[in-house]
Amino acid sequence: MHQVFYYSDKGVQREINEDNFWICGTWNRDVSDHISGSMEERGEEFSLYAVFDGMGGEECGEKASAIAAEVFDGLHREAAGLKNFDAFEMLLSGYVEEAKKKILHVLEKEGALIGGTTISGIAIYQKRILPFWIGDSRIYLLKKSGGLSLLSRDETIAWKKMAHGEMTEEEARNSRYWHVLTNYLGEEEGRFSLGEEETVEEGDRILLLSDGITDRHRDMELKEVFSESFDRIEETLADWVEHNGEDNGTVVMIII
Repeated sequence: MHQVFYYSDKGVQREINEDNFWICGTWNRDVSDHISGSMEERGEEFSLYAVFDGMGGEECGEKASAIAAEVFDGLHREAAGLKNFDAFEMLLSGYVEEAKKKILHVLEKEGALIGGTTISGIAIYQKRILPFWIGDSRIYLLKKSGGLSLLSRDETIAWKKMAHGEMTEEEARNSRYWHVLTNYLGEEEGRFSLGEEETVEEGDRILLLSDGITDRHRDMELKEVFSESFDRIEETLADWVEHNGEDNGTVVMIII
């Protein structure tokens, strides 16, 4: 069985929650300001989980992330019978094209010049995982032994400058490039990235986080907080929102 925890909040400064998520057929259908909970899922099946961070203005971001979550429900149904990741890449390509088409239709209808959503997702089959993402929502693996590793790469100008040695992480975080996306779902050239397949063990934790969480809290703090029980994690997230909730924040955590 997989134990799954989810938490999404609009924060104290935003008018609306532009984030969304998808787990076990559940997403924020009503775009609630706050939604949280936990559930279990049979671990022997091909499983998918995702977090979406809408952008491009409140109404457009809200609609883009909700569309991405709704279309993701269809991706899950198509992938349900898979026994490995070989065919998943093709299904994921189809998902991106369908979601992109629907998002662009809404943007045109609303007269919006820009809008879309990021995605951080994980595919799990038995004890193997495959991370995939678009944009700068992050994917972490927190091992039962205590190690924390980032499985995704931020698709931003700042990340490129860091990779080329032009900026330190501290300089990048404080620069105007930190949130400038080079890829997102809702632009014509939007595409997904795949990470490396990994083997996980019972007790390992997978974290899908929007940047409302990772902007404010560094890896060591994430490691400490997400090693706790669900109840303790929810208490800490509520405290973060109350004191540092400048942005929407969303977490999906899967315990193998």
